[in-house]
Amino acid sequence: MGKSGQGVARAATVIMLISVLGKLIGFAREQVIASQFGATELTDAFVAAWTVPQMLIGVIAGAIGTALLPVFMQYMGEQDKRQGLGLLGVTLHLTALLLIIASGVAFVAAPWITKLLVPDFGPEQQALTAAMLRVMLPGVLLSGLATLFVFVLNSFKRFAWSALAPLMMNIGIIATTLLLKDRLGIVGLGWAWLLGMTLQFCFLFWQVKRTEVNLNVKASLRHPGVKQVLVLALPMMVGALFGQVHLFVDKGLASGLDAGSIAALNYATKLAQLPVGIFVTALATAIYPTLAEYAGRGDKAGLANAAGSGVRLLSLVMLPAAVGLFVLRVPIVRLVFERGSFDAGATQLTATALAFYSLGLLGVANIQILSRAFYSLQDSFTPVKVNIGAALVNIALAIVLVKPLGHGGIALANSLAVLGNMVCLVWLLRNKTGQGLGFVTSVAKIAAASGIMGGVVYMLYPRLVGLGQIISLGLAVGVGVIVYLALVAVLGVEELSQIVELVRKRLGRGIRSEHQAAS
Repeated sequence: MGKSGQGVARAATVIMLISVLGKLIGFAREQVIASQFGATELTDAFVAAWTVPQMLIGVIAGAIGTALLPVFMQYMGEQDKRQGLGLLGVTLHLTALLLIIASGVAFVAAPWITKLLVPDFGPEQQALTAAMLRVMLPGVLLSGLATLFVFVLNSFKRFAWSALAPLMMNIGIIATTLLLKDRLGIVGLGWAWLLGMTLQFCFLFWQVKRTEVNLNVKASLRHPGVKQVLVLALPMMVGALFGQVHLFVDKGLASGLDAGSIAALNYATKLAQLPVGIFVTALATAIYPTLAEYAGRGDKAGLANAAGSGVRLLSLVMLPAAVGLFVLRVPIVRLVFERGSFDAGATQLTATALAFYSLGLLGVANIQILSRAFYSLQDSFTPVKVNIGAALVNIALAIVLVKPLGHGGIALANSLAVLGNMVCLVWLLRNKTGQGLGFVTSVAKIAAASGIMGGVVYMLYPRLVGLGQIISLGLAVGVGVIVYLALVAVLGVEELSQIVELVRKRLGRGIRSEHQAAS
């Protein structure tokens, strides 16, 4: 592992540790929502309403922020900081304008959007969905600008502060939900999200002001970097839009199923994305500036090697996590959510969705790394084409599978689509760089170890049930981890030894530092 790889690993470790805390708070948020409202028609309405702000933020701010980072770093790396800061300023103003227009249109059209989104909801449920949508829409501007602030902080490699932002948001959501639940019911949850987005924006704005960034630097739309950003961002927007379309279709299909199906898909997504949020986001965030640096130097071999290393490291974590979630889906859902208004029926609904979502976890993880490799090469068109194709496949499969498998068919369609997306991106990146990513052997070994581990846990868990919910699940997970680590060590998976060596070096430095301080 070279110096750049070690730097990425260190940054990823910091982000991961903070993300663990953030995800724990995030799970506390979901537990509060589940215990207060369960998986019912009310939570179906909330999840449906939140889909629209999520789409607007992702399509506009997410795409522009992702496009901005490599161009902004290019200017800052060339010591043309005034031009770089000018580009940042005009991009922020342009993004804010687009977010205001989009959220304003959505506010006015909320009843019609709701009818399109969840056509099988009854009139009262549709009215509730529209009301919560309007409550949350003012937060689109704040959350969208916060998304750009995250990219700015990451460009200065201030990963820890950007990783802390979701924690602020979740604390606000939890507190407000508990305060407003009795007074406003499920609508109070919409107000809670608005407050959470406000807190996140304020925190990130404060952190950006602490950098060398001057948000008052003047620039016009004629800034040469604006065209670069837009050329990258527009295809990303199209791809993100298509990526969000399948979520609309999913909600529409699920609105005609049993009450709580939409909420169950949402809860299952949160569980499936736990390892993604902790490990994948950390690594992808840390590796993006490194990929951009390789691309800026024209070093395609270095970029391919870094991307391949990212895929191998993610597979080391994601494959056993996927197997574990599949095998232990029912006890995991029961432990995390089954209390208060969340009953055994809701557990079964959520566990079914989780089983199918877990099958696509490897694809969800690696798409983030592979897409960033293309963005670093200032090629946003290729991932967009693949995303559009995957979205269309997702929609077609969901329509076909929802009848025999219910909401589980919707989750399975998503997993098959993201796996296909990953395979296409790997093949296209290899063609673009002329370099193999060198991960097939490692991933095959990791898959074998994960499969054996899953079999052991599957046979072991029923024998532990009598020990109590927490102890039995904890022992099953613990044994699974030991079996898995032993197998990857025996199989000679290189990435494990790299991580062990990195940890050993860091501990060694820490011990030496303490020794020096004592002397």
